[in-house]
Amino acid sequence: MAIEMKPKSTNHDKIELRSPKVRRTIGKIPSSLVWSGFVVFLVIMIILILVLLLVPFPYGDGKTLLNHFMSL
Repeated sequence: MAIEMKPKSTNHDKIELRSPKVRRTIGKIPSSLVWSGFVVFLVIMIILILVLLLVPFPYGDGKTLLNHFMSL
C-alpha cells in the first residue's frame, strides 16, 4: 500500500510570473519578422524560376533547363 505525498503548497505558487503587458508582447507575432520572411522566400522562388528559364543546360544544345526537362 503506497502513500502518495502531495507537494506542500506555498504562496509563491499562486503568483503570476508575467504581467499582462509582457504576456501580450510575448504572444504577439512581430509583423516585420513575418513580412521579411515572406519577402526572402519570394525572392528565392523568383531567382529559382529565373534560373530555370534563362540558364542554358550544359548538354542540351543551348536549351534552357526548363526546355530540357519539359522535353523528357
